[in-house]
Amino acid sequence: MIENTIYIIVASAVAAATSIFFIFPLLGIYEIIFRGRKLKKQNNYALPVCAQTEQQKEYMLSVIESLINYPYEEVSIRAKDGGLLYAKYFQVKEGAPVDICFRGYHGTGIRDMSGYAKVAMDAGHNLLIVDMRAHGKSKGKHLTFGQKESVDCKRWISYVINR
Repeated sequence: MIENTIYIIVASAVAAATSIFFIFPLLGIYEIIFRGRKLKKQNNYALPVCAQTEQQKEYMLSVIESLINYPYEEVSIRAKDGGLLYAKYFQVKEGAPVDICFRGYHGTGIRDMSGYAKVAMDAGHNLLIVDMRAHGKSKGKHLTFGQKESVDCKRWISYVINR
């Protein structure tokens, strides 16, 4: 009977140590990766630091600036789970094709999509730059790396079709 009690106490101590040294750090990593960082003001001009960026920095900044200054309409839809999702709609030409752009992980839509936006808009296409959940102005606390975002993408496609 005493041996069983000792085994139970040892097993409980091992379980407690495991939760402290294994589970809590994993929860911390989860929060860092999956929780959207809501920034008060996103910096559209913050470019990655690398040799290629340095060579093209002035041109890249001018393309970003031109997209920032291009008139757009802020639009929104409801996600399946009820949260509001936002996007910027750039209309170049009535009835032209609409290119839907989904920006990068923890990036900004204007910065991440500015190069593509220039090409698309020069070709006469309208553009929808989406803030995915937990990014930019869109609601949500966690990223799901496609679990919920795939449904959100379908809703944006429906929005464009119905527009």
